[in-house]
Amino acid sequence: MSDTLDLNKLADQLASGLAREQLGDESAEAAPGAAAGALSGAREAVPRGVNFDSHDIRLGDVLEHALLNAAATPDEVDAHCDAAMSARVATVVVSPYWVAHCAERLAESDVKVTSAVGFPFGMLPPAAKASQAALAFAHGATEVESIAPVGVLRSRDWRGLYDDVEAVVRAADGAQVTVTLETSRLTPMEMLRAAAIVGDAGADAVKAGTGFGQHGLARVEAVALLRLAVGDDLGVKAAAGDCTAAVAFRLISNGATSIAVNSLAALAQVTGRGPRPLHELMQATLAHSREQAPREAVQHPAPQSPPNNVPPRVTPAWGTSHSR
Repeated sequence: MSDTLDLNKLADQLASGLAREQLGDESAEAAPGAAAGALSGAREAVPRGVNFDSHDIRLGDVLEHALLNAAATPDEVDAHCDAAMSARVATVVVSPYWVAHCAERLAESDVKVTSAVGFPFGMLPPAAKASQAALAFAHGATEVESIAPVGVLRSRDWRGLYDDVEAVVRAADGAQVTVTLETSRLTPMEMLRAAAIVGDAGADAVKAGTGFGQHGLARVEAVALLRLAVGDDLGVKAAAGDCTAAVAFRLISNGATSIAVNSLAALAQVTGRGPRPLHELMQATLAHSREQAPREAVQHPAPQSPPNNVPPRVTPAWGTSHSR
């Protein structure tokens, strides 16, 4: 089985799903731009915090070293920062409580500080999240990762999601904002809708998974779907937990531009293909599909047509319509 998903097939599945669901049916009070399923405003050619690179990169350059354990002690936080400096990763991700502490410890390094706002479920009023974000930036954070409210997402309250993201973006006052979606609780169409709203509300990146609990890690399919949804307008992050280098690069090859991990181990110094623009990812998967087509045609003969000449229904095979 190939490590690279067929993004062209995924795009076809998306188009089929969109044709059926129309995405605009759930609420007459949808956020501006959301019904179109696309980012409406002009964006930078390359999103902030993203370096597209078709050549080999050092994995540490796109790693986020996350420590969001509420029971972490000062010594553990210091060890976390020291490991990040030694590995030369992009950033550490910590709770608002530790932002000033980490900013001081990392001041002489190139490692940045990101604050998780509303972790793990995002169920705070927008004003409270905005206050957390403003305080994090005042204490030395260069980015916040705001957790989209899970209950708002599950109820398809798209106006509520837009207001939540916009409040944090406004508080950031031009600083970098990522919005984290707990993608394991969303259907593909909900992921697509949410990603569009995140971009329209002004965020810089969307993240698959919080990394919290049994279902908090990002699936490759969710990463690829978010990348198709936002194109090259936003960064796409993935919560990978205690993953291997092979898993991290598989996420990158399917659209991730940044990987959040709990343990660096030997990850940072591994080299491999870097994040690429969407058109390069699509070309690569198309070329792979063509190379594999003859062999796959022999192994997997075309399915028989359903009775009564009813065309087969194309349905994405990931996501769920209810909470896991």
